[in-house]
Amino acid sequence: MSGSVASMPPTTASAPPIVRLQDRIHRDHDAPCEIGVLRAITAQGEQHLAHIRDIMIEVPADQAAKLQQLVGRRICLAIVDGKFRVGATT
Repeated sequence: MSGSVASMPPTTASAPPIVRLQDRIHRDHDAPCEIGVLRAITAQGEQHLAHIRDIMIEVPADQAAKLQQLVGRRICLAIVDGKFRVGATT
């Protein structure tokens, strides 16, 4: 007896949600951050987005070139003392 596995045809997944780290600042957590492998940097008009895990994080345009060099690496994006920070983790 032979068996087969039915597969669903590929579907177009909806775009990942866009996150603004600035919106996560509140009195209990004044330094929001996201850590993960940077998959890509994309530009949508004036907006630059970093794709980490299953979300897109809005990043300042002046950080896009630095982030482009870190694609494929595990990074930390954070807002510290009101300033956007990015760094590679080990």
